[in-house]
Amino acid sequence: MLLQSLLSRRISTSSDVERDLESDLRHELQPYGVTVVEVLPGSFRTGLQILQSTLKSFDTVWHRASQEMRDEFGSNYNDEAKAFLTKMQSKLLANDFTWVVDAYFESIVVNRPKLLHRVGWDALFKFYPYSLLPVRLQLIVMKLLMNAAGAPLPSILWKNGSPANFKEKSF
Repeated sequence: MLLQSLLSRRISTSSDVERDLESDLRHELQPYGVTVVEVLPGSFRTGLQILQSTLKSFDTVWHRASQEMRDEFGSNYNDEAKAFLTKMQSKLLANDFTWVVDAYFESIVVNRPKLLHRVGWDALFKFYPYSLLPVRLQLIVMKLLMNAAGAPLPSILWKNGSPANFKEKSF
């Protein structure tokens, strides 16, 4: 749940920023001769994804939660979530971030730069198509991906036998 909310928040936020840049900033600055260029990098190991600070925020959220909520998730959920994040981050982040540097350089140097740079294979084939889906379908896709990747589940789902017995509420 914690991992799912972090991933969904990142994708939603980046699409919100993109929409704001397209509609407001670009049109407001155009009369002044300013060209707004967006660089949307995928997942690169650049130092922005500092694992220690993310793991620390996991601990902060875990210790801030009520005892009842921690019992529902299980005593070892926090450790499992941190181990899962560490494993997934090592698999998903690309080491060669020269594509990002090249996109920024091209945006500055070229006379007529592209207005939008989607950099990295994951940005082109994962994040962009995912952002076009309706929210309900995004949730279903994210749930399937998290299950396929072996993300930890709260222990409350296992109390009745299996997670398949758990019926979600639809609001």
